[in-house]
Amino acid sequence: SDQNARAAHLLSGNHTRNAAVLVSSSRYWHNYRHVSNVLSLYNLLKTGGQFTDDNIILMIADDVPCDGRNPHKNAIYPEYARTGTGNSVYNADVEIDYRGTDVTVENFLRVLVGRHKKGETPSR
Repeated sequence: SDQNARAAHLLSGNHTRNAAVLVSSSRYWHNYRHVSNVLSLYNLLKTGGQFTDDNIILMIADDVPCDGRNPHKNAIYPEYARTGTGNSVYNADVEIDYRGTDVTVENFLRVLVGRHKKGETPSR
């Protein structure tokens, strides 16, 4: 059957592309570390050289950089560097696919199964 052929292809190790779905559905300042962790993973995947934005789906609430309590506007630092030292994991190179109210269980499941809403581009 078609399903068995697809499963055999996956088991044979002949896949040609890896993908990552990174999600932080946490909102608000007190969840700073959740956003920081996901963005740290995003940067790790990109600097490793095997992942590009075409291979990464990034879903974050994206409210921390502009939160009034953030002393470093438009920046997010790893938890150990919240003092503003080191490199921000949130910069112009971060390509966010789903942000704010688009970060939902429904959209997460749509990403996993590859079904997009009518009128939405599959490359999102």
